[in-house]
Amino acid sequence: TCALPIFFLLAAFGSFNGCSGGSSPSGAGTAAAAGAETVQEFYVAYIRAGAHPRVGTDTPAMVKKRFCTPALLQRLDAATPEADPFVQAQDVLASWEKTLSITQPDPSREEYRVCVDPSVPDLSCVVVGLTREGEGYKIDQLR
Repeated sequence: TCALPIFFLLAAFGSFNGCSGGSSPSGAGTAAAAGAETVQEFYVAYIRAGAHPRVGTDTPAMVKKRFCTPALLQRLDAATPEADPFVQAQDVLASWEKTLSITQPDPSREEYRVCVDPSVPDLSCVVVGLTREGEGYKIDQLR
């Protein structure tokens, strides 16, 4: 008689557990969220490192190394842009952390439009392309 209530408890727990943050059946929504999260984490760290350089904290170069592919870093090193290609500006402003906007215009592609300054969207936006690396993503393209 005691086994029946325990069975119902286990069955109920199992059905609730299946709804508590597991991956979606298709995985597409989860992948898009993970990609957007990677871009968000990169830009917040990059803006903080560029706007508030302090001894003992990440530098912009350290942030790029952590979030970007070696191939992208090599392409950036070979180029001589007048502005920082990640923010389309020469200086990084702390206020951009609050105005940062990340959208995914085409959900079928691992590309995100990143704008740091909404007052000049045509000048402050870049498209960031991601590539899957291990369990996560790395930035592999900028345009």
